[in-house]
Amino acid sequence: MKIELKNIKYADWASQETACYQASVFIDGVKVGETSNHGQGGADMVYPHEVAERIDAYAATLPPLEWDGYVIAQNHETIFGDLLNAWMGQS
Repeated sequence: MKIELKNIKYADWASQETACYQASVFIDGVKVGETSNHGQGGADMVYPHEVAERIDAYAATLPPLEWDGYVIAQNHETIFGDLLNAWMGQS
């Protein structure tokens, strides 16, 4: 499964606890939904919700991530975070 974020709009000035952004979600080259985060520490929002469920099912097949001494399972938020960081040149 190839997951991409396109049409990214990032608001550095509004990013407090998390990145404030909006983006289109593409799976295997097809636009399937939208994602966004208000930048105040909350979770990423995904529309329609079934897109998050589909990506979470795929992410469950991926190896866990090691982060700051913790091992965490991947999900749509870890995938979107990695894609957003790569877009921002922080990968």
